Amino acid sequence: MLDTPIVGMEHFYRHQVFDADADVQQVLAFLNARPNRVVWSQAQDQPAGLNSDASKHGDFDNDPATLKFLQALIQSIDPAL
Repeated sequence: MLDTPIVGMEHFYRHQVFDADADVQQVLAFLNARPNRVVWSQAQDQPAGLNSDASKHGDFDNDPATLKFLQALIQSIDPAL
């Protein structure tokens, strides 16, 4: 039995176990469409907006570095946001 792919988990991004999954392919296409759409935690000393100090799942909604990356990602899609 395979795991259910979870968006944002490096395991599902790097391994080809779910290549046939249409939802995974849609997410991968979005992430790979432009540079700097992927930041794995923990990442420091990267260009502005490409860092994350989150060390567990509960940190991703309150880690300032991760939130800055998410803001930059959303603004890359729609600068009005």
